[in-house]
Amino acid sequence: MAGASQGQSEPAAYALGHTDQELRRLATQARLNDPITRHFLIMAGITQGMRVLDIGSGAGDVAILAAALVGSTGEVVGSDPATSAVDTARERSAGQVVAECIVPGGRSSGDGV
Repeated sequence: MAGASQGQSEPAAYALGHTDQELRRLATQARLNDPITRHFLIMAGITQGMRVLDIGSGAGDVAILAAALVGSTGEVVGSDPATSAVDTARERSAGQVVAECIVPGGRSSGDGV
């Protein structure tokens, strides 16, 4: 890769981008897949009080589901390199999340992913 330091590479960008339209599409897709995703999380053993890390969290759909499963005694960390996706996740999760969440740049209680 031209211009990159030896042994380092730039993170790959999400192929479909993070436009408002794409984030809305992902939210619609998440609503359709919610029962299946919830089932996968339960089958993976996600339960009350656990700590969950969602890497590549995007608009926060899976992190919000995980937060509902871990409850108020659990913790969910959602991380994404796209600031617009993280901002959307914070907005969408406001008032919904029952678990304590850690957001990039600080710790908040129940107001973001």
